[in-house]
Amino acid sequence: MRKAIAFASMFLVFGSTLMAAVDAAADDLGIGSITGDSSFGGINLSVGTGSVSVEPASMPAVAADGTAYSNVLVLSGDSSLSFDGKAGEKMTLMAAVPSDGTPFGILIESDGSSETIGGESADGATVCVEYTLPSDGAYSLSAPSGNAGIYQITVE
Repeated sequence: MRKAIAFASMFLVFGSTLMAAVDAAADDLGIGSITGDSSFGGINLSVGTGSVSVEPASMPAVAADGTAYSNVLVLSGDSSLSFDGKAGEKMTLMAAVPSDGTPFGILIESDGSSETIGGESADGATVCVEYTLPSDGAYSLSAPSGNAGIYQITVE
């Protein structure tokens, strides 16, 4: 019994540091419009005056670990995602390439600073962006072009 308690305690202390602080995928949500602010996978979703929906992807995306994603979270207007992060953590975002041919970009804001990050698509349909968080604090992601389709986001 004592060994089981000691193991469980060690898992709670050390195992929790191995888990991603944020691990959210559009596949975790139901297809359709999201009309109110909500949270999932360590992410806070703010609809604002924009719109948010979960839609089937025109082409499923496959992550480096082999996980397949078939839905995208579409942010439009001033809708945004937010999370708390620590300096040095890596954010990985997998998104759909915009169908209108515009380059993919996501605006990341924290502590009064902002920058647009983007990436190139290896397959013409998906883009994977990695970003190292520069400081501890709250981060917000939005679509500067007016819309973005996100398959999955992790921060660890």
